[in-house]
Amino acid sequence: MIDITKLSQGEKEKIRDYHARVLELRRKLDAQIWKEILVDGLMNGMDNLLCKNFILGMKPEIRQRVKYDRPATIEQAKEIAR
Repeated sequence: MIDITKLSQGEKEKIRDYHARVLELRRKLDAQIWKEILVDGLMNGMDNLLCKNFILGMKPEIRQRVKYDRPATIEQAKEIAR
């Protein structure tokens, strides 16, 4: 399993590239696991965890601004970070 708590934005990586990499990681996760999570009603919790770790992996000056706005999704976090 991939450790999503270790996500971090590269020093010269643009937020859109970091966002794309996180979304690609999500796609790579086993489809059956995501299906079971959805069936169990845990998808929202998993998305929240992914969003939190996406933000925590941002560069500090970007992360501070994004955390202030408290986005609910990685898409919202990406828009705030731009």
